Amino acid sequence: MCEREGEVIDALRKGLVNEELRAHAASCAGCADLIDVAGALLEDRTTLMRAAKLPGSGLVWWRAAMRDRRETARRALRAARIIQAVLVMIAAGVGIALIGPKTINVAAIVDAIGGFAVPIVAVLALLILAPVTVYFVVTEE
Repeated sequence: MCEREGEVIDALRKGLVNEELRAHAASCAGCADLIDVAGALLEDRTTLMRAAKLPGSGLVWWRAAMRDRRETARRALRAARIIQAVLVMIAAGVGIALIGPKTINVAAIVDAIGGFAVPIVAVLALLILAPVTVYFVVTEE
């Protein structure tokens, strides 16, 4: 291991290999190998960087906008699922409160519901249709 390897690496990174370092590499096999290998890698890197085609700004903007839309849709669907779960729990709680500790039978449910049948059906329809509506509003497919 040569004490000048760090200096050779710094010079290669900067692209400034001077005659003194070349003379040293002629007498030091390790530094000569380092210059050969690193030089080839740096040359390949330069060639690849020149050949690389960057996407246009319009494409980059479009991809960013699409990513933003997907993230917004995910957040909206997550919120809709939470709201739906809360509403289902509330509906279950209201149902249990209306029925009470009685055994569950259709007659007891009809008696407990009484005149509230239409509002309960409306709430149940809302519980079912609200998440579906949010899904179709958020997605653009």
